[in-house]
Amino acid sequence: MRYPFTGLFILCMFSAHAQVSLGLRGGLALSNVVFKQVEGPALPGLDLSTQSRAGLTGSLVVDIPLSGHFSLMPELGYLQRGFKQQVPSLAHVVPGALNTVLDYFEGTLLGRFHIGRGTVQPHFLAGVTYGYLLGVHQYFQPTQGEKGKVVMSNPDDLDMNRWNFGLSGGAGLTIKAGAGAVFLEGRYDYGLAGLWNDFQLTDINGNEIGKLNSYDRTFLVTVGWIFPLSKRQEANGTNAAPATK
Repeated sequence: MRYPFTGLFILCMFSAHAQVSLGLRGGLALSNVVFKQVEGPALPGLDLSTQSRAGLTGSLVVDIPLSGHFSLMPELGYLQRGFKQQVPSLAHVVPGALNTVLDYFEGTLLGRFHIGRGTVQPHFLAGVTYGYLLGVHQYFQPTQGEKGKVVMSNPDDLDMNRWNFGLSGGAGLTIKAGAGAVFLEGRYDYGLAGLWNDFQLTDINGNEIGKLNSYDRTFLVTVGWIFPLSKRQEANGTNAAPATK
C-alpha cells in the first residue's frame, strides 16, 4: 500500500517533454462514515446512522498533459475526514454531537478530460485515492455551550486501518489567467477500505455479538491555481518564437 505514494513522486518527475504545470489546491471536505454490520444476527433497534462534518483539505498539484484534451493530475496533500454521532437528551446526559476527526496524508492520481479550448474550459475527472491515517481526535459539541476537550488518539490503539484507498470523480471549470490557470472543482471520494481492522459489537456483558465494517464518503469543494514550469517547446526541442506582426 505504500508504493502508490512512491509512484506519485516518480510520476511528478516524469515527462520532461510535456508542458508540466505545478500548483496548489485547497478547500472544504464534507465527510461521513458508513457503518455496515457484516457478522452476527440482525439486531433490531441498532442505530448505525452518523452525520457529516466539515473539514479542510489542501494539496500540491501536478498537471501532465498527454494530449490537447487529456492530462494526468497526481496530487499529494492533507485531507480531514470524519463524522458526527448524535447523543440524545437523556437523564444525566447532555445532548449534543460526538465529533471524530481523521487526519490523512493523501495521494491522488486523476485523469482529467477538458472540453473546448477557450478561456473557460469545463472538465471531468476520475481516478484513485490513497491515504495514510496520521492521527485521530475527538471532541463533544453540546447542543448548547462550548466545545469540550479535544482528545488525541493513536490509530493503532483504536485498532484502525492506517491505509485507506478508494475512487474519486467529479467535474469543474478551468479558467485561464495569464500564463497559468485557476480551477474550481467538486469531487466525490468513495472509500473502499474498512477504517477499522476489527470493529466488534458487544452486549452489556462484553460478549461479542457481531462485527461492523466502516467506509468513508467525502464530498470536496476546492479552488486551485496552476502555472507552467517551463516555456512550451516546438517539436524540434527549440523554444517557440514569439509571434510577429
